[in-house]
Amino acid sequence: RAYAVMALAGWLGLTTLGQLYKIVPFLVWTHRFAPKMGKEKVPLLRDMYPARLATGGFMALLVGLVAAVAGILSDLLPLVQGGFGLCLAGVTIAAANLIRVVLR
Repeated sequence: RAYAVMALAGWLGLTTLGQLYKIVPFLVWTHRFAPKMGKEKVPLLRDMYPARLATGGFMALLVGLVAAVAGILSDLLPLVQGGFGLCLAGVTIAAANLIRVVLR
């Protein structure tokens, strides 16, 4: 079970989330701001979402996954639940950031 969590949530999930943080702002910027380029001031891609909040969400997700895997390996249900709770907080932050980008 720990291998499945590390492979699916860890590698696949974090890679997908990282790519979403690059692709979604680029697509929104290209759609909304590229035609205005040179005519008025447009935001930079790095200004599309708060980077510190994104880093905090990523860290919550990473620490949560490590705690969940440690809980699975040591057979401690409260650690598994706490780890996945932290993962939920990280995913919620990421979703809020990406929704913020789309609604910008």
